[in-house]
Amino acid sequence: MIQIGSETGKKGDGKGNLDEVIVYNPIFGDKKNSKQGVGDPWHQNPLPDIDKIVDNAADNVNRSAKYIKQNTSDIWNSPLARSVIPVYYTVSVSGSVSSFITGGGELTLTLMTTGKDSGLYFNTTTNMGWVTSAGADVGCSIGRGYYIGDARQLSSSMLGGWQGSGGIGVGLKAKAGGSINGGVDVGFNDRGKPTTITGEIGISVGVGVSTPVLQGGMGAGRATNSIPLIKF
Repeated sequence: MIQIGSETGKKGDGKGNLDEVIVYNPIFGDKKNSKQGVGDPWHQNPLPDIDKIVDNAADNVNRSAKYIKQNTSDIWNSPLARSVIPVYYTVSVSGSVSSFITGGGELTLTLMTTGKDSGLYFNTTTNMGWVTSAGADVGCSIGRGYYIGDARQLSSSMLGGWQGSGGIGVGLKAKAGGSINGGVDVGFNDRGKPTTITGEIGISVGVGVSTPVLQGGMGAGRATNSIPLIKF
């Protein structure tokens, strides 16, 4: 008998005897024969495609990395996280001259913890407004800043531009003195829409006179474009 694939045939020897002869067809793989191998009874299972295995593994790693990155970003910029760690921190030094109408300037370092271009920046602000004192003052303050919207949309360019401010303090200045004060600055974009809010607390000292104990003021200013010192 002759077996070709699944076919069986007979072969005579001329003497009336029949022998079984099994003939195997070669089983060829696909176009990548060098990897799939040529089939025979001992090699009918093709070898694995290493390229496909590597590609699938790389694709799975990329998907996992994107998933982790997206979820980490969502958590880091969530309202809960931003309430604990603000969008930015500020440290400012200021000076002003006033006669109940004040004018002055401020030097500010801003550490952006998130946004399109997080890093450490420097800029200056020129301001004017109304206060309940007269004389000359210098002070320093620290602040916590928040972006109105998705914190990931904040950019360093938003640290500049027009600002409105208001504050209140406790202290006394009669010829010389100082105060502890707190205030809020609101930053606006070119369309007049508020974009950032900064809460500040600081101290100031100076010469001149002020209202007893409770002091206050409000004003407006314009900040210069921020200068990057360190980018993360």
